[in-house]
Amino acid sequence: MNNELVIPVFLLGALVLVIIWISTVVVVPAGHVGVHVMFGEVNPYPMRSGFYFKNPLASVQMMSIRTQEYTMTFITDEGAIKDRADVITALTKEGLSVDLDITVLYSLNPKLAPTVYREIGMDYINVVVRPMIRSVISEIIAKYEAKNIYSESRQEISIEIQNKLQDELKPVGIQIERVLLRNVQLPDKLQEAISEKLETEDFALIYNYCED
Repeated sequence: MNNELVIPVFLLGALVLVIIWISTVVVVPAGHVGVHVMFGEVNPYPMRSGFYFKNPLASVQMMSIRTQEYTMTFITDEGAIKDRADVITALTKEGLSVDLDITVLYSLNPKLAPTVYREIGMDYINVVVRPMIRSVISEIIAKYEAKNIYSESRQEISIEIQNKLQDELKPVGIQIERVLLRNVQLPDKLQEAISEKLETEDFALIYNYCED
């Protein structure tokens, strides 16, 4: 055999071996799990962070299990959708329209990551999380009057939304950690009227206390 051909063939063989080696190794980084997929079959057991050998024909999809946030706000470029405002508009108990600025902190359940990948896909945020947030908020806000949403019941409402979201999303593999109702916008005239009423009520309480 021509010596000039031996070296290129040797190098080609070495390159093939390196490619095969690389295709059998996978590293799952911290804060993620790997979902092992072989010929369309999803392994039900997630791969925790670490070093693994796999079939070179299999693929591993990385999914974050860190705390993530989803913000819907009337401030452009601040929410999850960057190119426009993404406010949630809901109707109160008396049928008034309110705009809500809200942040939901959530994470993927590591044990259910393969199920989420198989049944929902990698875009589970837009497929499940976002629609459920909007649906639950509309349902909860409809139970309260505008003045309560604007004032003393805001924390109560946040907790109720959080609990409802947890009930709806936990079975499909999404864990709700916290809901922050950051701001509420009412029609200007209504907001002024509520503020005046609250100030009047506070003044009456102070007056009654002084009288006692």
